[in-house]
Amino acid sequence: MSFDLSLFEISETADLHLKLADGSSAYNDDKPVIIRIYGKDSKVARTASLKLVRRLDALNKKRGKDRLPDESELEKIKELNVEFLAAITAGWENMPVKFSREEAVNIYSNYTIIREQVDDFAKDRDAYVKKS
Repeated sequence: MSFDLSLFEISETADLHLKLADGSSAYNDDKPVIIRIYGKDSKVARTASLKLVRRLDALNKKRGKDRLPDESELEKIKELNVEFLAAITAGWENMPVKFSREEAVNIYSNYTIIREQVDDFAKDRDAYVKKS
């Protein structure tokens, strides 16, 4: 058997099938609710990550390294994370609202369970491995 480097190929995006609060899969009219996410190896995600790191670094410098963030700073960090997740969202299917970056920000800001699923999924490189 020969060694095949194609086994290391990563897709730029992958589909997350959303889960409801009870852990069951989300459907809308019997169709799976899907959020398409750029993987951390994609150019889109790398660009968004760099922007996030720079903005977090600016917050840290403003606050000072010896002081913990206060409530308003923690809220700002959450907002930056939401903006990052919206930036790495390529689209969705069967959601009750049409996809836009603004809608992604709105959903990720208001639905923690969705935000956390997207965040966890985006970090999972296995989800982006091309299937042979």
